Amino acid sequence: KDIKNLLDFVDSHLIDEYGALKEGVPPCLPRRQNPQMHWFEAMLALYEAAEIEEGLDRAKFIRKFMTKYLYDNISNTIGEYYTDDWRPVEGVRGDTVEPGHLAEWCWLLRRFETMSGEPRNILPTRLLASATRLQDESTGLLVDECDRRFRVQKGTRRSWLATEFAKAWIAQLEADIPDAERFSVRALEVLDRHHLRKPI
Repeated sequence: KDIKNLLDFVDSHLIDEYGALKEGVPPCLPRRQNPQMHWFEAMLALYEAAEIEEGLDRAKFIRKFMTKYLYDNISNTIGEYYTDDWRPVEGVRGDTVEPGHLAEWCWLLRRFETMSGEPRNILPTRLLASATRLQDESTGLLVDECDRRFRVQKGTRRSWLATEFAKAWIAQLEADIPDAERFSVRALEVLDRHHLRKPI
C-alpha cells in the first residue's frame, strides 16, 4: 500500500506530459537528466527487491524516454540541462556533459537488460566509450564536466566518478563485452590508488 501511495503521488504531482519527472513541487527550470536516471535506478530496485512488475514497466519507459530526448547520437553523450520541452538549454549549460553520469547510465542500462531479459545493446558501450575519453591522463580518473566536443569544462576528479566508472566496467564484464575484464581491473586500481588509500 505504501508503494502504491508513493507511485500515485509521483504520478499526480511529479510526472510531466512527457512522462518524465519534474524538478519538484512546484516545478522549476532547468529540467535535468539526473532525476530521470535515479528514478530509473529506483524502479529497477523496486522490481528487484519487491518483484513488482510495475517497477520494470516504468524502467522500460524511462529507457525509451532517455534514448528519445536525452541521448545525443552524434556525440554519444547525455546532456545535463534541458528546457521545459526537453531540448538542451541555450549556452554552455546546454552543452554540458558529466562523464560520471555516462558511466552510471552504462551500468544501469546493463542491469536493466539483465533484469528484463532484453538483448544486449550497443548504447551502454557507446556511453562508456564517451566517458573514457574524459580520463585524466596522469591519474586515469574521470574529470567532472566537459562539453559535447569533449573539451574539459571542470577538471576536478571526485571519488563518485571513479566508483561509477569501475561499476560500469564491471557491468560490461558481466555482459561479456570484449576487454572489459582488463579495463575493470584498471578502473578498480585507479579507484583504490587515488581515493580508497588516501588518508582521511
